[in-house]
Amino acid sequence: MPDESVGQRAAQLRRLRGLTQARLAELAGVSLSLVRRVEQGQVPATPAFIGAVARALNSSPAELQGQPFRGATANSDRAHAAIGPLRAEVVMSEIPDDGIAPRPVAELRARVAATSQLAHRVQLVRLGDDLPSLLADLRTTAAYAADTLAPEIQASLPRPGETRAWSPASWATRTWLSR
Repeated sequence: MPDESVGQRAAQLRRLRGLTQARLAELAGVSLSLVRRVEQGQVPATPAFIGAVARALNSSPAELQGQPFRGATANSDRAHAAIGPLRAEVVMSEIPDDGIAPRPVAELRARVAATSQLAHRVQLVRLGDDLPSLLADLRTTAAYAADTLAPEIQASLPRPGETRAWSPASWATRTWLSR
């Protein structure tokens, strides 16, 4: 429900997990009075409270905050369903090693143009359906292209398992700057 508060969602999850307010407070390392006041809407939930309660409930801060947001109608709900896959693809930093061949550049250009048109026409459902796979294809193509770059540029790119931030955009920036 979009109008639920963090406290209401915490209370609902707490009950689903079979916990009392006292047990939740103990597991989260917060006071019982704070749990009660947040659940009753008397005080706002701080980020620290949300994180602690999410861990105690084996949940996520996003879930306690009502995310992923869901729509009130079937069409708006379908548009919101793309948020999870988009988030996952946007934060993906590993270079894929899944055996999928890169798409031809002409195909990628056409898909980028088509996706741009969807955004301009505000066709969010179709945009949400298409964008995660387009981003994955761009990342795959960038990784394959990186294998053909000069060794000094290759050395600056992260390898699988590294924690450095990497994206097709950062790869493209490095490539253009190196010319």
